[in-house]
Amino acid sequence: MPTITLTLTVPEGTDIQIRPAVIANMTPAAPTTEDVEGYYRLYLSDNGRKLYKYAALAQRSPDYPNGFTLADLAANASVSYESARSWHQTSGRSARRWRDDTGTDAPIQLTAVAYDPADSGSGMRSRYTLPDEVADIVVGLM
Repeated sequence: MPTITLTLTVPEGTDIQIRPAVIANMTPAAPTTEDVEGYYRLYLSDNGRKLYKYAALAQRSPDYPNGFTLADLAANASVSYESARSWHQTSGRSARRWRDDTGTDAPIQLTAVAYDPADSGSGMRSRYTLPDEVADIVVGLM
């Protein structure tokens, strides 16, 4: 692998921060229980908490060995797919506020693992997972 050297010239007294998630081949540390709890309770809306509640339950269920879709979460929550999609989109606002406040990525996020045809045959659906340690914390908060 090639080595890349970066040289920065900045005014004296400038604070420089390097965020590990930006550096290639580095895995950010797993979120702490305190971060997950604080984000869940203080940053997420009621609908965001519903989304991640059903995601955590799906993650722990043997019914979704290859991840779950928003349609799966919607069915489990007895709401429309459009509602679940809206919950997911709106949770982005909470993630942005967390990032602005802490300088780190939100501790609760769905990770896209595949993009498959929808069961209904109309369109495609992303398949997601939630880190197991995060799912366990979220289930404990319900």
